Amino acid sequence: MKLSKIYANKSFKNIEFNTENGGFNVIYADVKTKTSDKGRFQHNLGKSRLVELIDFLMLKGVDKELFLIKHQQFFIEYEFYLEILLNSGKYLTIKRSVKNNSKISFRLHEEKQKDYKPFNVWTNKDLTIDKAKEKLNEYLNFDLFNEKKYIYRSGISYSLRLTNGIVNDYLDVFQLSKFQKGNHKSWKPFMYDLLGFDGAKIYEKYTKEDEISQLKKLKQKEEKDFQIKSEEKDAITGKIDALKSEKEKLGKELDSFNFYNQDKKLISQVVEDIEFEISNLNTQAYNLDFDVNKIRQSLQNDFSFDWNFVKQIFEETQIHFSNQLAKNYEQLVDFNKSISVERANLLHDTLKIVTEKQKDVQHKLKELNEKRSELLSFIQDTTIFKKYKTYQKDLIKIEGEIVRLETQFSAIDIIRKKETEIKSKTQEVKNLIEDIKSQIDNSLNNKTYTSIRKIFRELVTKILSKPAIISLKINSKDNIEFKCDVQDLIKDTATAEDEGATFKKLLCAAFDLAILIQYSKQSYFRFVYHDDIFSNLSNKLKNNYLDIVKGICKDYDIQYIFTIIKDDLPRNEIDMPIDFADNEKILVLHDKDNTGKLFGFEF
Repeated sequence: MKLSKIYANKSFKNIEFNTENGGFNVIYADVKTKTSDKGRFQHNLGKSRLVELIDFLMLKGVDKELFLIKHQQFFIEYEFYLEILLNSGKYLTIKRSVKNNSKISFRLHEEKQKDYKPFNVWTNKDLTIDKAKEKLNEYLNFDLFNEKKYIYRSGISYSLRLTNGIVNDYLDVFQLSKFQKGNHKSWKPFMYDLLGFDGAKIYEKYTKEDEISQLKKLKQKEEKDFQIKSEEKDAITGKIDALKSEKEKLGKELDSFNFYNQDKKLISQVVEDIEFEISNLNTQAYNLDFDVNKIRQSLQNDFSFDWNFVKQIFEETQIHFSNQLAKNYEQLVDFNKSISVERANLLHDTLKIVTEKQKDVQHKLKELNEKRSELLSFIQDTTIFKKYKTYQKDLIKIEGEIVRLETQFSAIDIIRKKETEIKSKTQEVKNLIEDIKSQIDNSLNNKTYTSIRKIFRELVTKILSKPAIISLKINSKDNIEFKCDVQDLIKDTATAEDEGATFKKLLCAAFDLAILIQYSKQSYFRFVYHDDIFSNLSNKLKNNYLDIVKGICKDYDIQYIFTIIKDDLPRNEIDMPIDFADNEKILVLHDKDNTGKLFGFEF
């Protein structure tokens, strides 16, 4: 895949890229204005913005730092178009606007467009960003990404190296600036695959480590939430057993009080009936007491008759008291005496009966009063009720504690299950690490890796006159490391900082080219864009690098695009700048006025 054209519907320096014989493309800037930053020239013409714009059209996700969004008041109505040359020989135009940047359109066509007019009809119109990435991945059809977990976006940044004061993709050969803040999973599996190894092993390792980390967090959270450790399972079993025994004991205690609430109404009714019966018995007792008293009084009144007193009365009244009358009186007295005796016997019998009834009533009253007292005491006594409620509360607490402990018990099973998963996945990670180590140890069997190392080593030797070696290792944390070592890299300590940065930049460029050379006979990217690659290079390095790059373009059909300012042009033997041919300069920028800027205005 190569870049063919990039254009817009509004003010923009439309660009047509060279694709023949690989394609050598110069983005040239004639900059006069200096800044105070170590005398470097002001880079505000848009040459670095072009890298961002190409990435945007290759469907990079947008954020507020993207210049199109950050300065959207200038770009909100813009629509951009990128025409690319597919490895199949066909062309694909990608349309993406700033306002509706999540809607992407594609137009597949057989030949390059002769002008910069947008298509009226699109092969795929207004696809969502995710669908568009999938579709573009299908159109590109790169061999490396077949049946892989990543798509073309994983590799495109190695074809778009940018440096603009904020982003610097030349700090590390393997880890680009966009990966500095991300996790290793976002780039190391791809890099491992790119070097010809099984990247799925690295991806799976990181995935399982993420799962282990998540399981450990969940385990710690559950231990904290339930305040338990898995080794305390037996102790909890003992506590549950003890509490269940206590619960059973309290249950029996409560059973003895169960009648209280259920029979309270019945008991009240019984008390009312007893009170009524006591009232009746009290009436009977009163009447019996009255009868007993009367009988006893009657028994105390004996029959008496005084003959002398009767005779005296007769004598005083001078009435004759005849013998016959006396005889009659004697008979009457005898009669009364006999009646009194009989009456007394009857009263004694009656008293006996009444007294027995009285005793019976008194006995019944005593029993009923005691029963009434007992029932009233039960109904009115708060102590027994409090005791009952206390037992209830204790029982509820025990049941709650049993539930809590049983929840802990269940949580321990869950925690232990997670521990088992952690152990299992940890072992799987160890197995994967051993597999990766084995692959690295047997790297000579990896033809792709061996070839890339060789190409890279030869390129660096040609550019820097020093050999460079790519190597892999597993570090102390069992993570893979990609290394690049140059022999005798820095000798002059006075210029170590500048030379180190310069050498790193060229190592990055050599690596990108080595990858493209290795995959030049497969369906893969066939272009690379190196921003500001010639700054701070010695003249010898500039000329040497240019010759090597031009040869690579022709020999391997690789499109090379780079930005350069006038003062960084290589110089000839008589110290005159070596300019590029007009057909090589696909874009010329200057800072004389706004006409020299990429968009024709400042922002």
